[in-house]
Amino acid sequence: MKLQALRQAHVDKWVSTMLEAGSMKGKPLAPATVRLVLVMLQQVTQYAARQGLIARDPAEYVEAPRQRPTKVAAADVWTKEQVQSFAAKSQ
Repeated sequence: MKLQALRQAHVDKWVSTMLEAGSMKGKPLAPATVRLVLVMLQQVTQYAARQGLIARDPAEYVEAPRQRPTKVAAADVWTKEQVQSFAAKSQ
């Protein structure tokens, strides 16, 4: 498909497809992966719009999938003493 023919509906469908069965094995891609791919496409379409290659950015208003919040374990967070020790060794 030529860039000039790309519409927001195409990008929306592409995002949905990646979330449903976007991997090479037909499994869903993680929302974080889809977000990264969408950001790359948006950079291309923004550039094309700035250069006058397309009249409007078709990916501008496409909503990226929400990421699930990650849980942080207490062991993953440094204590005050660990931060001070790290800072002292870094100087």
